[in-house]
Formats: sequence, C-alpha cells, structure tokens
Amino acid sequence: MLFGALLLGFFHAFFHFSYDSYGGIGRGICWPHFQNCESLKTFWAYPEGYSLMAVYALSYGLILLAGVFAYQNRWNRAHACVLVLFFWKFFVGFFLSHDGSPPFEYYHLALCALFLFASNKIYFAQRLLVALYFSAASIKFHDAWITGSFFTSLELGMPFIPDSLAPLFSNFVLLQETLLCWLLVSENRKIQKAVVALFIFFHLYSILLIGYNFPTYSLVPFIILFVFAEPARFPQSLRSMRFGVFILALIYILHFAPYVIARGQPYSQEDYRYGLGMFINNNQCDSRALIYQKSGEAKEHSSHTRMGISRCSVFSRWFELQKRCQDPNVDHITWTFDYSKNGHPFYRFVDAQDACKLTYNAWSPNSWIRLPDENSTPTGYPQKNVIWEEHTDESKPLIYAKPQFEQPHEVLRSYLSQLILLWTALWFATGAYQLFRFIGKLRT
Repeated sequence: MLFGALLLGFFHAFFHFSYDSYGGIGRGICWPHFQNCESLKTFWAYPEGYSLMAVYALSYGLILLAGVFAYQNRWNRAHACVLVLFFWKFFVGFFLSHDGSPPFEYYHLALCALFLFASNKIYFAQRLLVALYFSAASIKFHDAWITGSFFTSLELGMPFIPDSLAPLFSNFVLLQETLLCWLLVSENRKIQKAVVALFIFFHLYSILLIGYNFPTYSLVPFIILFVFAEPARFPQSLRSMRFGVFILALIYILHFAPYVIARGQPYSQEDYRYGLGMFINNNQCDSRALIYQKSGEAKEHSSHTRMGISRCSVFSRWFELQKRCQDPNVDHITWTFDYSKNGHPFYRFVDAQDACKLTYNAWSPNSWIRLPDENSTPTGYPQKNVIWEEHTDESKPLIYAKPQFEQPHEVLRSYLSQLILLWTALWFATGAYQLFRFIGKLRT
C-alpha cells in the first residue's frame, strides 16, 4: 500500500512538471547552490521541442510498470523502476528547479528513500512523519500563528472560523505539531487512534487553504502508516537502523540550515527552501526595477504578488534580473524590493543602484538584503489579501500611504516575545525528551 502511495506521489508531481517545463526548469529559477543550472537543461518542452515530453512519457510508463511488477511480486524490478523515478525527481527538485515545492518533497522523497534503502521500513516511515510534523512546528513560532495574524490579515479569514477565535485554533496547531504528534506512535491504542483522527481532520481542513498538493504527499501515506498499520516496535538490530537514522538526522540538518545560514529566518526568506518552510507567513511583495540600456533608454520590469501563499523570494527576483544583466545592451539596473508579512507595514528589503553588481551567497547572509528593525521607516501599508488570487485586479493599489485595517488581539501582541519564548522552550524540551528516550532504547 505504501508503494502505491509513493507511485501516486510521482504521478502527481510529474503531471505538474510536464505542464510546467519539468518543475519550472525550462525558463525557471536555479537553486542558490547551483546558479548555473541552465547548462544542464538538455530537454525542452514545446515550442522548443518534444524531448521533455518524451522524458515524462517514459516516466509515466515506469510508474505503470512499477505497479505491474509490484502486483506480480517482482519487487526487485519494481524497486528498480522507482529508483529511476526517485533520482530524476530528486535531481529536478533540488538541483534544476527552485520553483517547485521542496518542503513537500521531504514527505515524498524521504519516504521513497526509506522504502528503497532502509531496513525496518514501517518503523522509520512512521517516525519520519512524526519528525516532519515536529519540525514544521518550529517555523511557526512568530506572530502569524501565535496571534493568528496570518488569517486575520486575509479578507476571508480562517475558513469557517471568526477572527476572534483564530489564535485559539492556530495555537492548537502548534500544540498538535509540538506535542500531540508523538502520540501517533503511542502504544496506547485508544489515544493513538484519537490523535490519528485529529490529524486526518487537520489534513482535510488544510485542503481549504492549500489544495491537494500537501494532502496527496502526506495524508495518503499517513493513513496507510497509522490506520492500516499499528505503531512498529523498536528494531532489535542496531546495525539495521543506520540508514533510517541517517535520513532522520539529514531531515533535521536541512530543516535548521536556514536558521544557521540566514538572519531573521523566515523573514529574510534566504535559503528558506532548504527547510520545511511550507505554510509560514501571509506575504505580499512589490519588486520594481528600471533596466537602463546603453542607449540611455530605460524600461520598467516590475512584479508583485498579493497572494498570501506566495513566498516573495528576494533570490527569485534577483535571479530573474541577473538574466537581464547578461544582455550586452544593458548598462545597469536599479532595483527596489518592498515586503510585508501578516498585514504589517511594507519595508524596503532591497534598494540597489545596480542589481547587476549584486551577488547572492547560498551559504551565508547577504548584506544587501536589509531586514527591518524598530528604527525602520515603512514604505507603506497593505490591504487585506487572499490565499490565492488567479485574477488580480491591477487597478487596486498594492501599497497604501495609511493603514487599511487594524490588527486584532492586541493583548496577545503585547506578550508576543514571551509566548514565542514559551513555545520555543516547550519545543526544545519535547525534542530533548524524545531524543533521550531514543538514546535510552539504543543502550538497552
């Protein structure tokens, strides 16, 4: 059943890749650690050619063939098919395309790696999902979730929940991902089943906000691992645990990399895609550039987003401008980047006289990205927005001179720093307790 769920994940991803120039790499954004990925783009979709669609036709065939081999219990051949799909998706997702959804890939590709290479597959697959939920909690310890401002700064608010109750439900999500997730592997079956039911409801509710992507990668294997299977017992052989422990450790290393590398993560959005930064802030941004030709002519190149689900990545806008800089007719590019999160004022993160002279460091902070502090002057104020906005009303201003709405829950805001500290301490205490429990089992 888990094998079938993994094949469903490949189908879901490749379906979107095939319509989006395999994850956006056709004309998309490279990763910060591989900024010259264009040199490896050897397959092209129409109108350039058919080679890319041929790759996905073969991939579709491998998905079907893997299912046939699994049905025939020819597991070596089934694994071989999935191995090809795994390496292609990993290569596209983490080297060729910065436009995809790497946080979702931790749910799919990490499970694939355990399925292909690990012993005690069910034990580590169950612990992997728990570890992913627990990691996802740590990125929510800020005003968006503690005061509920992610939702109260939306026109529609939290689905079917009034703004007055938004902090209650958003903080319950923090409790669920910090503490209750560990009960998914509890030996008390009544408690375990109740928590499983709660998480299933959580995933179904999330569809109202983010659609099918996340539930397809997470809910289907979740039901298989926690409804159809009981919590697996601790493995008897330490040697058989090596790869499973390696995958879990790697997940946490990648998750915390942005915190170590970047300042103010997730505010600066530097290297956020290395971690589990899925559903963090309600973002709005405005990027404006003037491209000066050597002839003296200036052309405007602007992009902005009102969508709350948007990442507003400074790196993505920088990368697009670097392509413009390669034009021999371009003399220089002036660039400003204004950013607002959770209904707070817009602040100017970038104010560059020549974007062509800026370099982006993947493994260290970029000093030209300026983070706001208490002395920063706002460049304007946002209007309430929505999660998705297919048809943007361009006549509607993005940035206003005066505040357009009042943020509720001022009492919670006055204690925000203390509440962040409380949640952070609880998270680290829970993680330390679970780690010592695991070490204790290793010793015995």
